[in-house]
Amino acid sequence: FFSYILRFQRYCFSERPRHREIILEQLFPHPDDMFEGFNKKQFKILLELATSTSTFLFNGKLYEQVDGVAMGSPCGPTLANIFLCYCEGKWLSECPVQFKPFLYRRYVDDTYLLFRNSDHINQFLDYLNSKHPNIKFTKENEQDNTLPFLDVLVSRKNNTFETSVYRKKTFTGLTSHFLSSEPKIYKINTIKTLLYRCYHVCSNYLRFHEEESFLKSFFTNNGFPLKMYYNQVKQFLNKLYIQNSTIQTVNKKKLYASFPYYGYVSERLRTEILSVVGRCYPHIDLKLIFSNKFSVGSLFKCKECLPTPLCSGVIYSYKCALCNECYTGSTSRQLQCRISEHMGRSVRTNKHLNKNPISAIYDHAFKSGHGISKENFKIIDRHSNTSQLRILESLYIFKTKPSLNDGLPVQLPVVH
Repeated sequence: FFSYILRFQRYCFSERPRHREIILEQLFPHPDDMFEGFNKKQFKILLELATSTSTFLFNGKLYEQVDGVAMGSPCGPTLANIFLCYCEGKWLSECPVQFKPFLYRRYVDDTYLLFRNSDHINQFLDYLNSKHPNIKFTKENEQDNTLPFLDVLVSRKNNTFETSVYRKKTFTGLTSHFLSSEPKIYKINTIKTLLYRCYHVCSNYLRFHEEESFLKSFFTNNGFPLKMYYNQVKQFLNKLYIQNSTIQTVNKKKLYASFPYYGYVSERLRTEILSVVGRCYPHIDLKLIFSNKFSVGSLFKCKECLPTPLCSGVIYSYKCALCNECYTGSTSRQLQCRISEHMGRSVRTNKHLNKNPISAIYDHAFKSGHGISKENFKIIDRHSNTSQLRILESLYIFKTKPSLNDGLPVQLPVVH
């Protein structure tokens, strides 16, 4: 057999109606079928809403995407896979037997194929590239009876296939140094992860031994103690080959808590907290997760900042431009919706509402005749959790004591 890899060079999903038809045909083979409580007509409306209305921000302006699937959309990979599965099934069934592949397996955009004759490769490639104007394929033939596929190196030897771990030529041999400021569990899990890949990718023990020897050098070159590496190898192999009798106990309630990471201090605090919880609350299995928001990505904002009126989950302040009267509030919706309510206008039409809003800002503007300007609203804090947002609002009101909030009930958080 002759093997080669097929890669999708370009695919642009511009035929949105056709994509929706394919999905509907797969989910509703019969007109009266139901899927997750939806009929075909209802599900079609949901698909149109999810795939047709895609907006993005560029240079402070909102645009609607008219071609393709939005980048980063959760629907993107699923729609792509559905479309490719449909095309593959159709194209393979129509493929002439003379050059049809013996094996066809795809993972995302990489496809592994086996042919009975090397002459069939280019014929099949030309056949695929003629099927869709927006989908193009490239190929990579085997060299010296080996061919990398994803992270696996497939080798032909004595009419059999062997697999081992594959690394690109750009591999530098670097990973997070052992002395780097990160939780110790991350370093241990790095060893476990690569050992797991080594064991499950390598097809025989010779390949496993070669990869394990490489990992030993890899970790020692990055400052990992040799003793720690050997301990993890021992634990990994013991779990595979030593049968331990499990003792049935009462299931513990798992609780998770997040803490900022400050090096050794955080590790010591974690040990002390787990010790106290283990003694006082033996029925609780507490999981402490360390987080560090200070990263390289936090220093460089690459994405467009959302305009202030479109931000949601915010604490905002208002200050009258003429008399300096202040107000502090919060909203889980877009800020422009709340501003329109304070102004007594519709956020969609900008027309006056039929009824006066319940708003201290509106009452002040009506009595004083000072008017309300959108420029006088300012975001002072944010939170995605609604209950935490209300607590933040109460704390800001308690601290700044804005004059227009007088007479309004202030709910402070209760600490037990």
